[in-house]
Amino acid sequence: MIEGAWIIEQFDLDSEVVPVRLVLVSCTFEQDDILLDCTLPELHLKGSQMPALNDQRLLCEGSLHLRNGFRAIGKVDLLGAKITGQLSRQGGRFLAKNVALNCYAITVGADVFCGADLRPGAQ
Repeated sequence: MIEGAWIIEQFDLDSEVVPVRLVLVSCTFEQDDILLDCTLPELHLKGSQMPALNDQRLLCEGSLHLRNGFRAIGKVDLLGAKITGQLSRQGGRFLAKNVALNCYAITVGADVFCGADLRPGAQ
């Protein structure tokens, strides 16, 4: 687990196979995160904030948590992602105009937790 880190370089795991789960709690990312075609056991971004998150075709062999204070200014793009565990965005804020959270063609193997605040135009 990494807590409270300020990450100034681009967090780019494009096409990487990550052998450990990533738990980043209350971290600040200055640049977009890129996890295109990345494979990893789990991804937890509780309380973290970032400009945008590009997780197209992500293979998450566990749960993906974008919750408890998670905040993205730009689009969170999960196009074609496969998540074998839970997808949780409870308490997460998605602030992009138009499409803030793209879940087109994703597969989730367990529960999806959206929270009561999920609605068009919601922050």
